[in-house]
Amino acid sequence: MILPVKGKDFMESDKVVQPDIVVICDPSKIREQGCFGAPDWIIEILSPHTTRKDLQDKFDIYEESGVKEYWVVEPLNSTVEVFVLEGQHYRRIRTYVHDDVVPSHTIEGLSIDLNDIFEN
Repeated sequence: MILPVKGKDFMESDKVVQPDIVVICDPSKIREQGCFGAPDWIIEILSPHTTRKDLQDKFDIYEESGVKEYWVVEPLNSTVEVFVLEGQHYRRIRTYVHDDVVPSHTIEGLSIDLNDIFEN
């Protein structure tokens, strides 16, 4: 996935990332080589090897690129932290826990019951 860099065309971007889950509502961003432009919603699933990259590096890239909604899923603690882009910066909505139902801020009417995601 190639994300835009301010002042550059998508094809000139040097920010290439591979999210765990991505939602792209604008089909014109999808090309044979991948997604060109900011997706609407990205979900990263933390593992011990990716925590720093997902929480710092990718967070900054997604925010700068204009990804509207960013979820960070932490399987070990059965939590989901939700961020929504407001202006040019993410606002942390809240951290949801195992028994919560998490609403999407990108897809109207979509909610995910974390009981369906995390084991007891």
